[in-house]
Amino acid sequence: MTTRFRAILVGVFLTSVGVGWSVAPRAQIGLAPGARQLAALAPTAAVVVAEARTFTEVASAAALATYTGSVTVPPESTLLDVQVRSAAAWNDGTAAAMDCGDSDAGDGFYDGLDLTTAVLSGEAVTFEHPVSAGAYLATDARDFYRPLGTVVACVATVTDGDGSAGETHLLVVYATVAPVAVVPVDP
Repeated sequence: MTTRFRAILVGVFLTSVGVGWSVAPRAQIGLAPGARQLAALAPTAAVVVAEARTFTEVASAAALATYTGSVTVPPESTLLDVQVRSAAAWNDGTAAAMDCGDSDAGDGFYDGLDLTTAVLSGEAVTFEHPVSAGAYLATDARDFYRPLGTVVACVATVTDGDGSAGETHLLVVYATVAPVAVVPVDP
């Protein structure tokens, strides 16, 4: 079972001041989709969106059970983080593992993350502290800009389906910025 939550934080507005730029803070939390929020703001607004999904392990008669949570990231966005947090370790008798990736690589962020032992209750796997790093995090040349958008998806797979204690939270954080042309200002 997965649940959904979305928070939208409007981060900064850039305003022209003489020959330079200044940053004016502004914050707003809401449940509206990022595209509608962005359209309602000044064209220089940066919108930071955090979307959460909850994976709850349930006892299943199936020998193999999967849980999928996904977040659609709009075009012209930059992924800031994909966090996997444990509220309770999964207790499937054989194995419980999670792959996290996007439309291009299903395990690009985290590959085979062990939900029974790799992430202790209350801890998180993040871009900064990856465990079982996928191809996107295994190199120093990290590019999280998605000009065409993407779908970030995490899939938890249990092999016995006999566990019932696990709870894992996925948090996908991305920024969407309306393109703004920068022109020189004569002194």
